[in-house]
Amino acid sequence: RWHWLVALAMALPFLFVAALVSSRGRERPPSATSRTRSLTVVPFVNVGGDSAQAYLADGISDELATALGKFRGIRVVGRTAARQYQGHRDVDARAVGHAMGAEFVVQGSVRRATDRLRVSVQLARTESGEEVWANTYERPAGDAFAVQDEIVHTIADTIRSRFGGGNIGIRPSRVVRRIPDAGAYDLYLRGQYLLRRRGPGVRLAAERFDSAIARDSNFAPAYAGLSAALALFPYFTNTPPAAVYSRVAAAAQGALVRDSTLGEPHTALALDAMSVHAWARADSEHRKALAAEPTDPSAHHQYGRYLFYTGQLDSALAEFRRAESLDRYSALYSSWVGHMLFEQGKVREALEELGRALDIDSLNAVLLLHAAQVYASIGDTGAARAMIERLPNMPPWTASRAYLTARIGDRAAARSAATNRTD
Repeated sequence: RWHWLVALAMALPFLFVAALVSSRGRERPPSATSRTRSLTVVPFVNVGGDSAQAYLADGISDELATALGKFRGIRVVGRTAARQYQGHRDVDARAVGHAMGAEFVVQGSVRRATDRLRVSVQLARTESGEEVWANTYERPAGDAFAVQDEIVHTIADTIRSRFGGGNIGIRPSRVVRRIPDAGAYDLYLRGQYLLRRRGPGVRLAAERFDSAIARDSNFAPAYAGLSAALALFPYFTNTPPAAVYSRVAAAAQGALVRDSTLGEPHTALALDAMSVHAWARADSEHRKALAAEPTDPSAHHQYGRYLFYTGQLDSALAEFRRAESLDRYSALYSSWVGHMLFEQGKVREALEELGRALDIDSLNAVLLLHAAQVYASIGDTGAARAMIERLPNMPPWTASRAYLTARIGDRAAARSAATNRTD
């Protein structure tokens, strides 16, 4: 018995170490408090239907999504796809949440009457469809930013306290939150509304951002919006890149001086650099944008475009897939995935991806362009023509229409398109 006790005593340290190594080697499932919570924000309803006020409902819901995405432990999904529910009241949270791949759904409505603002908002859980939290805010019309800020923090606090989001918190920032001038914030929302619609709205968006800055010279997002709008001028307004370079740089620096955590100004600087083929500078700015906003699908999409234009197809495909994973119902991101597959010679896979994207949005101009290129390359002139005819007849698409029309053999129509070019 004495020999047995000695052997056991000698073995205990080794048994302890073995158990410790084994326990460290086992994969531990994430605890409920450490999980990242996903949510989607449905565009708020513009109560009353006044089209002049559409920008306000659209802007508040979009800014909510942006602000919620800045919380560590919260992932905002389906930003593009959620727009299909625009104008729909009382959407089924379970259906929307499952479609978007989100645990929670935020929806609401906005009404502005003269000098009063009424914002109603609900947070629902996808699994059960239960309304987790709801509130209605009746405030002066100039309090839109303050209402939005209150909603964002209440939603984050509710998810944290009721569903174990223990790691939810604002990402570290050296910027002290400030409430912008009410008029400046209203102009900013108008600018973002126009910018999202691209086309002629890009120039109008820049004017709104300029006006917002004139009212509040310390409002960083207005500078960021201006840099983004100006960076798109060469694509949508027939403006030479050299004519806007200094303005893009000034607006972007104006934003970053006031808030160094913003990613949008870096993307604007990258796009501007790409337009003059300053590839090294573009790469640097894209990387800074991704470091600032790692879950922004648009930042991954724009970096993917840079990688494609510099011949890095595998890396480009990975970035487009990342953008697609963050907003899986975006026809734009899926179209670029399809285009990369086509560039790699995977025609069947490309057609499948483009077909799925067309089911999401059959009018997306980039998607129509990519689909037309694939169909033209495989000799399906009927399908290619159908895509070409749906392309917008405005910059920057008119040149592509003329080229693709000629490629499928319709030279008379191509000459007509080239003659009538406006870009």
